[in-house]
Amino acid sequence: MGVKMNKTKVLYRLVIAILLMSLIWMPLGANAQEVDAESIEKVALRTAENIMNNQTYRDEWSIIGINRYEGLDAGTISGEYARALGRELEDKSGILTTNKYTEYSKAILALTSMGINPADFHGHDLTLQLEDIEKLTIQGINGPIWALLALDSGGYGPESLREVLIGYILENEIPGGGWSLTSDTPDVDMTSMALAALSPYKGRQEVTPYIQRGLDFISKSQRLDGGFQSMDTENSESSSQVIVALTALGIDPMEDIRFIRNGNSALNSLLNGYYNGKGGFSHLRGQEEDKIATEQAFYALVSYIRLRDGKTSLFNMTDIGPSQSSGTDTGDEDQSNPFVDIDLDKEKWAILELHRAGIIKGVTPSEFMPDKAITRAEFAALVTRALEARETHGHGFLDVQESHWFSGYVGSAKSLGLINGYPGNIFKPHNNITRQEAGVIVYNLAGYKGLDTKVTPGEFINYLSQFPDYREIPAWSQDAMTYGVREGIIPDDTIYMEAGSAATRSQVAGMLHRLLEKVQIGSQ
Repeated sequence: MGVKMNKTKVLYRLVIAILLMSLIWMPLGANAQEVDAESIEKVALRTAENIMNNQTYRDEWSIIGINRYEGLDAGTISGEYARALGRELEDKSGILTTNKYTEYSKAILALTSMGINPADFHGHDLTLQLEDIEKLTIQGINGPIWALLALDSGGYGPESLREVLIGYILENEIPGGGWSLTSDTPDVDMTSMALAALSPYKGRQEVTPYIQRGLDFISKSQRLDGGFQSMDTENSESSSQVIVALTALGIDPMEDIRFIRNGNSALNSLLNGYYNGKGGFSHLRGQEEDKIATEQAFYALVSYIRLRDGKTSLFNMTDIGPSQSSGTDTGDEDQSNPFVDIDLDKEKWAILELHRAGIIKGVTPSEFMPDKAITRAEFAALVTRALEARETHGHGFLDVQESHWFSGYVGSAKSLGLINGYPGNIFKPHNNITRQEAGVIVYNLAGYKGLDTKVTPGEFINYLSQFPDYREIPAWSQDAMTYGVREGIIPDDTIYMEAGSAATRSQVAGMLHRLLEKVQIGSQ
């Protein structure tokens, strides 16, 4: 026979249930700030100040955000970017990359945001690089999405090319709605990017159903705190991409109930879950400021502000229109080149800078041999010269004799904690150094010079998962490789990381030079 509860017990349990539900549905954190137009504007301005005063933020995403946030003096940061891009194009004869064509799309977007015509920048038409669909799709759907955004930003390229790009994006929709870069399961980030690219065509009958299915997927994916996740991890960048997509489509993420959970929008999640109060955003909750997270959060806030103020969307820069400037005034002096074999090398500038500083030499007086592998002993010599450290022979390696030309360099690098040997007290000086070994030494050098080299587990996925072979990177070098990509020391313009492959003279010159620029030694 069942036990009958009296009214007091029923009321007691009801009160407990209500209290538990209030805990489950309470807003983010006890210190959560109210998110409104005023607070969003304050955070955006503080983040803009952080970006403009921090040398870490000197790439396309920062340039786009700063220039699209009206009222800021973006002259300094924009000028630095234009000079660096112009110099890179000159060094590489106009070819930024042969396999990561989003580099061209980002450059076009950045230049357009500055009022510079990317169709005539230093004598190069960057928009022409987006006309080969086969090259664009080397990166999967990511390439066509950003190509369409770039071309539409200023009305570049033929209409027929846009139709091809639109068709490719639609054809690669995941059944049921949404898009993904690498799997058959839709991803919030990639879906948001696709929606932003398709937003100018939302009124077209054949496009509208795809946009609606994508929005339905995003709505269903939203979490109770208003945020989103990608690769099974809730993160700030996903919320940022959703904000950009919604605002591009003219949807207010603070007002449309389809994109509000428990009273929280993506903006609530972004500001209350990831903002550090100092103009920076983290990738994951509770982590330190992250460059990519901060850049994306900033331009997401700018995108929302532009919607609120009735202006064109973040990537619709037809309100600017490209100027007739070709951007040829970089302010750089002509640099002599003693080597006949580096004119087309992507690291030409780094090689010349290190050569002038006495850090790296040619194999012959007129040949650098950029594709030649470099040995562990040779790399030890490079880092020792870069530090202008005193040579010492107290290394203890059995296979490095004091009479060897590299003994003092190896000893110095070991005493500074930059290099390690192998079991049995051997160094293997004549072995070619691998990319991951070079990455670890550069990582150690960064730490020695006082840079913040801390890497979180989430950053390993965030920065290296773009490389299909990232799982092959051994644990002992994962932090170093993550740090290198995060800081731009290891370029991410290749499809594969190939961490275990032999590093070339050109590659190590580029890595070392980019680090030295950060710590301002050797290359000045």
